Amino acid sequence: MNTLPVPRLTEHTSLNEVQSKQLFKAYNIPVVEERWVLNGDEAVHAARALGYPVVLKGTGAVWQHKTEADLVCLNLKDARAVRRAAQHIEDMAGTELEGMV
Repeated sequence: MNTLPVPRLTEHTSLNEVQSKQLFKAYNIPVVEERWVLNGDEAVHAARALGYPVVLKGTGAVWQHKTEADLVCLNLKDARAVRRAAQHIEDMAGTELEGMV
């Protein structure tokens, strides 16, 4: 019998998006390909590797509903749009931002 891997939690009581998807992958549940990035330059590099258009989302354990926090940017078609989206997410999230996918 397989047992679920025990996620490493700090003071948070929920998994962030990246941790959740790692758990899904461990059980062969399909998830979209993504890259974890920390800033606009990394986001552009990841978007080029994945291919446009892309979605950029802020991540952090404090947000269960990223759309309501205005941390999701859709249909980004070029590097300029990705950079603007990354800046917007950084501005909206402040110090609670753990990264972006």
